Amino acid sequence: MRLAAALLFLAWRVNAASALLETRGEAHVGQIHFFDFRPDSARGWNVRRASLLLHIQSGAVPKFVDLRAAGRKWNESDAAGSVKGLEKRRRFRVTSVEKNWIRVEVDPKWIERMADGTAFGIAIEEKTTRFDGRRPVQSAPYLLVEGSPRR
Repeated sequence: MRLAAALLFLAWRVNAASALLETRGEAHVGQIHFFDFRPDSARGWNVRRASLLLHIQSGAVPKFVDLRAAGRKWNESDAAGSVKGLEKRRRFRVTSVEKNWIRVEVDPKWIERMADGTAFGIAIEEKTTRFDGRRPVQSAPYLLVEGSPRR
């Protein structure tokens, strides 16, 4: 019998920067939010499900968000320059959870890669919606990870 568990990770580093973004071939200036969760305790796990929960600071609840895995380390003082280390954009459906909170089911492999040290966080590209960072703590982003240790 395999032991299954859920782990909770609060954002360890968060940064947002204005950057030139391209969506479906159309360039625009938008926000890119970087989140680093340091899920070290999930190292060696088979992640079955990973939910990113975000609190909306301003703007409307989007139907989808564009996420990218950070394929190399990023720098809080140069978030705009860190855009170069992002992997291919993927679109994920958003579920409204409660007042100003949303849930995004992310690729479980991203969490395994972050835990193993081969990815360095998640970036969200959003044109009109801003998300809370680490403060206030009651609205800080977090990951809820479900899985079990690898054998």
